[in-house]
Amino acid sequence: MRAHAHRWSLLLAAAVLSGSDGFGQTPVPTQPSSGSAIAADGAQPSSGTGPSASALSELAVWVSEHKGQLSARAIELGPAGTKTLWASNPDLPLNPASTMKLVTAAAALDLLGGDYAFETGIYGEIVDGKAQRLVLRGHGDPSLLESDLWRLVNSLVNQGLSEVSRVLVDQSAFDEQWIPPGFEQQPKEWAAFRAPISAIALEANSVTLNVAPAMDGNPARVWLEPAGVATLDGTIATNKRGSGDRVQLELVQQGERLLAHVGGAIAEGLGRQRYSRRVEDPRLIPGWNLKALLEQRGVKVGSVSLGGSDVKARLTFTQSQPLSELLRSLGKWSDNFYAETLFKSLGRTSPAPATSAAAAQRVLAWLAEREALPPGTRIQNGSGLFDSNRLAASTLTRVLELGWTNPRLMPEYTAQFAIGGTDGTLRNRFARWKDSHSVRAKTGTLDDVIALAGYLMREHRAPIAFAIEVNGIRGQHAELRNRI
Repeated sequence: MRAHAHRWSLLLAAAVLSGSDGFGQTPVPTQPSSGSAIAADGAQPSSGTGPSASALSELAVWVSEHKGQLSARAIELGPAGTKTLWASNPDLPLNPASTMKLVTAAAALDLLGGDYAFETGIYGEIVDGKAQRLVLRGHGDPSLLESDLWRLVNSLVNQGLSEVSRVLVDQSAFDEQWIPPGFEQQPKEWAAFRAPISAIALEANSVTLNVAPAMDGNPARVWLEPAGVATLDGTIATNKRGSGDRVQLELVQQGERLLAHVGGAIAEGLGRQRYSRRVEDPRLIPGWNLKALLEQRGVKVGSVSLGGSDVKARLTFTQSQPLSELLRSLGKWSDNFYAETLFKSLGRTSPAPATSAAAAQRVLAWLAEREALPPGTRIQNGSGLFDSNRLAASTLTRVLELGWTNPRLMPEYTAQFAIGGTDGTLRNRFARWKDSHSVRAKTGTLDDVIALAGYLMREHRAPIAFAIEVNGIRGQHAELRNRI
């Protein structure tokens, strides 16, 4: 079994560097689009004479023997059109895991444009240094940081603000279903990767505990970010060098505020450590942080609550980086929070708030218009987390084709993929081709899903777009990843 390790990935990359036609040293015939590359009795199909065809057929047989499902397709993106090089059940929709993000990225880039930026502003009126209402309003910026609000606060102070009666948080650009579809399948998961989404989302709707060890036997120094959103409860001890860290952090909602229970210990000399947890209800978090920052600048602040959609006069604002830059968090780092927030932003029809369901319908329509919607396709969320979506390899490769052949999309779309051996989720894979940057792809991993889709770049030759999805095989991720 180990003798075949990396064979599939090596042969894919060999196609990048080869001067041969197609994948192998001879052209590889196409598998029938509607059929399987696996014969009914599990025998290896006759799929062509090229060595890559043989390796891909071996993959299909291996998946079948392990009672899994495979959908795969590879196409050459030539100047005269595409040519299918290999396919196995290409129109079979399977759970794509995080390769869903390459669809979310393409749809967002096409529908919104690469230069689209998200705006977050503060609205109200300052009279004689006082504001009865300050409204913090956002439209789905996934990258909003405490430092952005700090700049807004400085602007307000420079405009003479000294007192605020009420801080209002206007979350009306999104509906109140802040848990994305599918995320309810793991309700007790508090890791930051499955944070809820909202129109104003500060620090990706997570709270970070900073722990700086002291001398052995003394309490460590601890603080929370962003400021003002949670109250600390407990202490963290400093133990002897080399003892590691056993830090606990639990966020508990108490009314409108958060209580951060901390405990455990950290080793002397370990350096500052950070521990992030998602918040359960994100709606007022930006308001509490705005209040804390204003107070740090000497502004007297009253209550914090939701509302303010009727206030139109803008006092100051900030903008995100353009969408073309934000997409790198999807393709390179597989950021679920960015993916779900950008996805939901596609579901807004003003004046109605954005919904994930509306976004799903819009993306499905976008795929249908591009003839990339085989029967059984299902889209519920934009990140690919959990058991939510069904995409076929033909859909993924069609999207990759559009991303390559549309000059309005191509530079930004291809730039957001992880590069084999270099960065993102592929920084430890395809290292042999690190210098050539030949492999640009998106990974996908769940308990019973392994997927990979992207581009194989070849010098002086047309690139190859490929997608491989395997479902239904648990406990053999390492072996399967070696094969794809």
